[in-house]
Amino acid sequence: MIEKKHLIKLLVLIAVIFAIILLGTTLVSATDIESGECGSEGDNVTWVLKNHVLTISGQGEMAWNKVCSPWAYNKKIYEVIIEEGVTNVAREAFYECINIKKVSLPNSLKYIKTGAFGCCKNLTKINIPNNIKYISGRAFGGCSSLERVKLPDSIKKIYAQTFSGCKSLIEINIPDGVEEIQRNAFRRCESLESIVIPGSVKDIEENAFKGCTSLKDLTLSDGIRVIGQWAFADCTSLTSISIPRKCFC
Repeated sequence: MIEKKHLIKLLVLIAVIFAIILLGTTLVSATDIESGECGSEGDNVTWVLKNHVLTISGQGEMAWNKVCSPWAYNKKIYEVIIEEGVTNVAREAFYECINIKKVSLPNSLKYIKTGAFGCCKNLTKINIPNNIKYISGRAFGGCSSLERVKLPDSIKKIYAQTFSGCKSLIEINIPDGVEEIQRNAFRRCESLESIVIPGSVKDIEENAFKGCTSLKDLTLSDGIRVIGQWAFADCTSLTSISIPRKCFC
């Protein structure tokens, strides 16, 4: 009988110890902090990942390589905060970070590099600062939950595949001042219903709006000189289009 009591006490003690270890592991995981440098000059830009929020701060440019911007394919990031002073988002910095839902960009930002937010499938909106100089190709390609984008007037060119595959995109503006819409820029934006092409646009390259199956309302201005092959192919909801007289198709 005594041995049985001792055995029960021992089993209870083991269970308590196991629970403490398990709880301790959970607490450590919940408060786990990762950090590093990601600047073009090393420590001019740094990053901290805590509780699924990635904060990037410093002065100047982010660097691009797997050591400096090691977040591509990272499923632990839910939110990205880039603080004032940082001037670019590095190439493919957040590529296929499928759990990112919220991104905050600073007014100091000048460039969003190639594929920076490509295939961030849970990103629903993005506020792009007014001082941005260019958004490179594939920057938001494959962001299939992205619904609304307001492009600033500082943009002069929409690069290839910038918004390709943004299947949920229902609203985007083409600023007056944009001169070129490159190939596949809005390909397969299947929810986009209307678009106004301002008079500043001279070239619409091949496949630019191919597969925009919901596009019904399209306004082309007289400034357009070239419309590339299949630029509006498979826009099955588009019933008519007026081509400017001087346009070469």
